[in-house]
Amino acid sequence: MRSYQYLAGVGANFGIISIGMHYGWSSIALPNLMNGTETDFTITAGDASWLASLVSLGSLLGDLITFFTLDVIGRRFLILGSALPLSLSWLLVAHAQSPAFLYIGRLLGGLADGIAFSSVPPYLTEISDPEIRGCLGSSYPITLQFGMFLMNLFELLFSMKLSAYLAFLVGIPTILIMLCVPDSPYFYLLKGKEKAATKSLQKFTGRQDVTKDLERITEGLQEEGGAHLNFSKALFTPLALRTLLISAGLIIVQQANGSLAVICYTSSVFEESKDFLDPEISNLIFYGVFAIFAFISVFFVDTCGRKVLILLSLGTSTVMLFVTGTYIYIKTETSIDVEGMGYIQLISVLLYAVSESIGLIFIPLLVVSEILPINVKAVGMLLTNVSFSFSATGIIKFFSWSSNAYGMYVPFFTFTLCSILGIIFVIYLVPETKGKTLEEIHRTMIKSHHQKEKSDTILTNGRST
Repeated sequence: MRSYQYLAGVGANFGIISIGMHYGWSSIALPNLMNGTETDFTITAGDASWLASLVSLGSLLGDLITFFTLDVIGRRFLILGSALPLSLSWLLVAHAQSPAFLYIGRLLGGLADGIAFSSVPPYLTEISDPEIRGCLGSSYPITLQFGMFLMNLFELLFSMKLSAYLAFLVGIPTILIMLCVPDSPYFYLLKGKEKAATKSLQKFTGRQDVTKDLERITEGLQEEGGAHLNFSKALFTPLALRTLLISAGLIIVQQANGSLAVICYTSSVFEESKDFLDPEISNLIFYGVFAIFAFISVFFVDTCGRKVLILLSLGTSTVMLFVTGTYIYIKTETSIDVEGMGYIQLISVLLYAVSESIGLIFIPLLVVSEILPINVKAVGMLLTNVSFSFSATGIIKFFSWSSNAYGMYVPFFTFTLCSILGIIFVIYLVPETKGKTLEEIHRTMIKSHHQKEKSDTILTNGRST
């Protein structure tokens, strides 16, 4: 029986939906705030750029909190704790009297995102069986996408204030459900609490006899060194450093593909095809496609494999980015008449959403939470989210700056080049983790590292002779 595994997944992900609504909030709210149609105050283009990226920046503080507490108070308490700044953030947005309210609200939303980003994936991968770990472990980005779609739907139907209240209510079930489930057995064993780990395993597996599971996890922790590694030790431990670099690199590849920048500025992107369809309708279709295909794709991650889906996603999105950039370049920089052909951009951007949804938008975080050994998980999730925050903020700011300075085709061509480099990175450095227990994944990483060391030693000795 895996009912408690699914219950924990549902509980953790209600909060993620509410966080996703923060990311989806920008695309419609920012143009309305600049026009003054929703509030008694207006914002500048500079304000809009910062409001779009503040969630990513605010998550850095959440990363630091999680780094110092993930292996101290546990994953479950951090997930519960993220609900407080998240709830407050939406109340500030709902009652905004000036841009300052929005700035603080967005920062608090980012704080909640940083805590959840670093605690939900480890928690779900540690409590789930290998057969469903891909589905549960990758649910974070899926529900994040659903939250983006939901907020865009709400903002089309309701006022900004009511939409914020609804986002506040969406996060409440996380508190209610997470109070009813235990923490990860890995966390309990890391703290030396074998009795609590036994009860946790019994609840999550539905079995009373969990002796073999306890032995497997304990043996795995001993092989990894058991003790928590701080940041400096992790940097000077070759195996830990390798997994940290792969984790950070995978997240940077994800962001350099441009997904979050396109998400934040979808309304602006679809302005280029407004002769074919209203930008707000195109915007909603975009988020709907994102959410639907991401939801469908999650059921294939445990059969097709993580690496295959990431490469398929990168390959197809590269083509769509190039097509979109080419269309915008022809329309804005040449004398070729493309009037009435806005459907080309609409279709290419929607296919880009499909290609992102089938792998790149949700699998990297799953792989990161799988390959990081328990004793460097806190360090790894910190580095991963810092990589996400800086790369996402940089990409969003780059999109805004380059579009205004040179034309919107520039960021699309840049993302195309970055995607090609990302394909090379994934092919040569990212391991396949499908169908393996966490212990098997970590043993594979250790074995691969030892083989590389042996190969390097042979090459060095060969040169010296």
